[in-house]
Amino acid sequence: MPDPITNGWRARLAARPWPAVGIAAAAGALAGLVLPRGPRLLLRAKLGDAVLAALAAIAMRAVRDAAAHRLGAIAMSWWDEAQDRTRQPRGPAS
Repeated sequence: MPDPITNGWRARLAARPWPAVGIAAAAGALAGLVLPRGPRLLLRAKLGDAVLAALAAIAMRAVRDAAAHRLGAIAMSWWDEAQDRTRQPRGPAS
């Protein structure tokens, strides 16, 4: 079964991270230009900040879960290899 961490958009992002950094910088600059200013629009800005914070929290949790899953898979693979090495005969018994 192919590992979903190394396939798809994550692999493309890992292979070429700079376009994603550029897109994120452009989106941040655009958000800075578009954000409402003034006391009348303060509530709208706070709501937007809350939505942005919620989306960032969800994204960070997804990244953390993916990293923990990958780290667990690597640890299990290492453990299985170590167990296989201990089970193999080491040579003729004297």
